[in-house]
Amino acid sequence: MKKIKKLLLTTVAILLTACGPATYDIENPEESVAKMLEPLTSAEKEKFVNAIGKITFKRIREENMSLMEFAKISKDPEKMKELMRCIDGKTVDEIIELAQ
Repeated sequence: MKKIKKLLLTTVAILLTACGPATYDIENPEESVAKMLEPLTSAEKEKFVNAIGKITFKRIREENMSLMEFAKISKDPEKMKELMRCIDGKTVDEIIELAQ
């Protein structure tokens, strides 16, 4: 009986986690952003995209990068992961808040 309760609680926890708002996944950025954008209105999408831009430029400044250096690393998935690690696991609302 204890095993069944444990299994049931684990299943419920997994389901509740999976049903929450979409978050940015550093390992699959394009796919996660697409999922994050699905439920948004056009105004919310614009806020989200602007927030990503602000965060990106903030990170570029923090790393003392020129735009040319950023253009080079933007083609390198591993370096982009490091640059955008600050939003990994965050929801749309959390990313917009972080940008302000």
